[in-house]
Amino acid sequence: MIVKRLEDLTETEVHAWRALYRRRGRGIQHSPDYAQALTTAGMQVVVAMGEDIVALATIGRDTATICSTDSPVVAAHGVERSQLGPAIQSLRSTTGLSVYIPLVDARYRWVSRLGAFSTWDRSPNSTVDWSTEGQDLMERVADRGGSQLLRKRRSVERAGLTLDFDRAGVESAREMLTVDDRSWKADTGQSMRQRGQASMYTSLLVAEVVHVTFLRDGARPVAFQVYARLGDRLTCLKASYDLAYSKFSPGFYLMTTGLVEQWANQGIRVVDLFGGPDRMKEFIYSRRHPRIDIWFGDPKRREELQQERQAHDARVSTVVALGKGLRHVFD
Repeated sequence: MIVKRLEDLTETEVHAWRALYRRRGRGIQHSPDYAQALTTAGMQVVVAMGEDIVALATIGRDTATICSTDSPVVAAHGVERSQLGPAIQSLRSTTGLSVYIPLVDARYRWVSRLGAFSTWDRSPNSTVDWSTEGQDLMERVADRGGSQLLRKRRSVERAGLTLDFDRAGVESAREMLTVDDRSWKADTGQSMRQRGQASMYTSLLVAEVVHVTFLRDGARPVAFQVYARLGDRLTCLKASYDLAYSKFSPGFYLMTTGLVEQWANQGIRVVDLFGGPDRMKEFIYSRRHPRIDIWFGDPKRREELQQERQAHDARVSTVVALGKGLRHVFD
């Protein structure tokens, strides 16, 4: 197992990583392109590489955080069981930092049997079964949310708002950030600029690793959904809307009508809604997937982090149960 800074990898090592990602990747967070976008955003990135396994991590003051999807690494079939532990241990010994793996599928709870590894429960991820090409989506929304959501959908169309699919590049990144700056996230300190994510998502859009779909009022973008496709899996990575258009619930329109119009009959089998519960996901998800965090390192820091993350999940759960939007988590 080797551990190197991203910029120190040889061309041969990057080629091997990219080839493995093309065969076995489940999300862009495991890709060389994502790693490059992180460095563009000013983050220090290290890569642990073994025999058919790669783990990508960002370096913080006291923690190396692995960039994970439902899986913590990209690996050939059958390799994770024997190589995940050594990859994490190599990151720890090389960097001198504790290793944190957030929000992976709960099936990885087995790492706690390796010794010195800790896990704790997190909020579940939500997915949509796309085997019907989204034809059951609005029926599910109506069953869970009633007619008022369908009326919101019609209000978008009466107002003449239109969908603009599959955009990328510098101008699309600028429009995305403009919408985000006008959103509730900006009011609560959670926008991409405020969280240090603007450069990363801009880099991904410019490189066409991700794309964005807009809802527009004429030429004006009023909502967006950033997504990435990998094989038959579509992941919805980031979304926001202009508060001036909140009466239309534009994010809901993008995630229902927009999703079906763009992705029906396109070879998608699952839509990953990416992240914990929120009010909108409650109406559209097909399945919930239990998740955990994994920790290897300083036990005092582990205890602090576990309390912090589980407290956040509890706040989100309370807000969603009350039928409120996520902005109330940060009020």
